[in-house]
Amino acid sequence: MRTCKTAFLVIWSHKAGIFLGYMFACSLLMIMLSVGVVVTSDDGNGRSDAFQQVTVGVAVIDRDSDSQHAFKQGIERALADNATFHEVSDTTRDMQDALAADQIKLLVIIPQDYTERFVQAAREGSAMPSVDTVTGSSSGTTAMAGIQVNGFLDAVRLALASDMDVTIDEAIDLVVEQQADLPQVTVRTAGDGSTSGRSTAVSITAFIVVAGSMVYPMMMVMTLAVGLVVSRFNEPLVRSRLAAPPQSSASIGGGVMVASLVVAAVVWAYHAALLLVIGAVMPGGLGALDPSRIALSLAAMLALCLTALAFGFMVGQFSLSWNATSGVANVVSMVAAFLSGAWVPSSMMPDIVIALAKFTPGWWYVESIYQSFGGRDAAIAGAPDFSGWCASVGVLLLFALAFASIGLTVGRVRQLNPTAAGPALTQVV
Repeated sequence: MRTCKTAFLVIWSHKAGIFLGYMFACSLLMIMLSVGVVVTSDDGNGRSDAFQQVTVGVAVIDRDSDSQHAFKQGIERALADNATFHEVSDTTRDMQDALAADQIKLLVIIPQDYTERFVQAAREGSAMPSVDTVTGSSSGTTAMAGIQVNGFLDAVRLALASDMDVTIDEAIDLVVEQQADLPQVTVRTAGDGSTSGRSTAVSITAFIVVAGSMVYPMMMVMTLAVGLVVSRFNEPLVRSRLAAPPQSSASIGGGVMVASLVVAAVVWAYHAALLLVIGAVMPGGLGALDPSRIALSLAAMLALCLTALAFGFMVGQFSLSWNATSGVANVVSMVAAFLSGAWVPSSMMPDIVIALAKFTPGWWYVESIYQSFGGRDAAIAGAPDFSGWCASVGVLLLFALAFASIGLTVGRVRQLNPTAAGPALTQVV
């Protein structure tokens, strides 16, 4: 009990740096991340959901006045749903101005005597005359309009070739009527269901992003707190004072462990509550999240907390100063968070970086969070992959076991090879 109380006093003496500093900064970081997710989603969802028909500006210059402008009228009727027709004077300057001003994107010029030559070629099966086309800009809609013009002309040719008695006007009317009888595509705009789906997606995305980003603050706080306590208890003067009463080394170590577990519980509870609060204020709320996903994510956070505790224990066994412990905690936590895929998507990482990241506990923690939602490559509403989650958490706990083993080994070596501080203390006494 005395050892546990002493450990709490050591932590409390650095409360400003450990809790008020890093945990408050963590709160701001989590809030910024969640707001960023919502703002990004709103920017994407602010676009109109209604289908908007894209039309292209077209002008038809008909120089074949003898045919009563049959082809011009036919083209305008055939492309009425996909094009906006403009009247342009048959002068080079006006046509160039219309194209340069982007008023039209496709200019169709029907030459003189085109209709007569067209009918004759269709009847005889000879080479068909062509119309002149000029495009103002290269785009998909412009190319599609050109294809539709050629398709209309080809359909008229087939109508003339199949019936020798049909006139050009009748052939054009037949083609236009056949196009009108084709099945029409109806695009319906999703209503409230899509809004609900977006809210659910925002809530899940924010939950995953914030939960994954817990790597840095949790490892930072736990490494500082536990490393500080263990390093202080390894100081010769402190150990001599604790050894004065009749208590074993196991009792002292047990007191330190209890204090560390209490700190771990507090840190985990704080971050879990912060995660739940952020999830609750998202558009979909906690109702958009399946309880099993939340439970698995919180359990993965607990495993990360224990791993960070073991790492802090290992760092503390080296008896580093406060500044050195803070530096190690900062660097290791930052590297673990960067390589975990929480801040940088794994899809943007080179293969060598991913291979290196798998040797860090942060990767497996973020992996377990994703497995709670079906995996990194699963749909946003994927069912939890329990086997994958167990594997990721298992690897995470193996890291904790490795850190604890290294820490115990270093502590045992210190006991077998006491430093010069021990004899110096004895001489003073």
